[in-house]
Amino acid sequence: MKFKTGDRVHVTRINASNVDFFTTLQYANLPGLYQMIDSTDSNYNGSFLWKSNQRDFGPDKKCYYTLATDENKSLRWSDGSSAEGTPIMCDEEDGEEPIIQRTTDTHDPVNKPSHYMLGDIEVKDIIAIVANKYHKGSVAHNVASALEYQMRAPGKNGLEDIKKARKCLDFAIENWE
Repeated sequence: MKFKTGDRVHVTRINASNVDFFTTLQYANLPGLYQMIDSTDSNYNGSFLWKSNQRDFGPDKKCYYTLATDENKSLRWSDGSSAEGTPIMCDEEDGEEPIIQRTTDTHDPVNKPSHYMLGDIEVKDIIAIVANKYHKGSVAHNVASALEYQMRAPGKNGLEDIKKARKCLDFAIENWE
């Protein structure tokens, strides 16, 4: 099975010992490893797991985990959909944690606010490319601001951000020459 950064997994073996906890896989700047975050056993937060393509990965090896499932869990989505939206965990009768497969919400409100992300792309990267194409600083600034408001609108202020974007474009038109 293939895993990726952001996957929620059920860890059953680590350091050749049997364990039982859930964690989220995070990119590690070390080849062949994931770093663990948001572990149900906080002792493992920041620790590393072998990737599934490594020789130490397997049910009878040093490290083993499976993709966590949401079977028989009480789970609902904030937007009412079954495949997208912000997950909301609900109380469980059996006391187990409700799990969502393949989470992409690596919420970092300072460095990567979710309303400034378009999938894996940061809004600021798109803005930098577009703004560099304009001949005048004030025009570039206002076009960039308009883009920022438009791209964050669905995840933040909706219509208010669209109106702000229109205002920025009006300023860009006024300052064109």
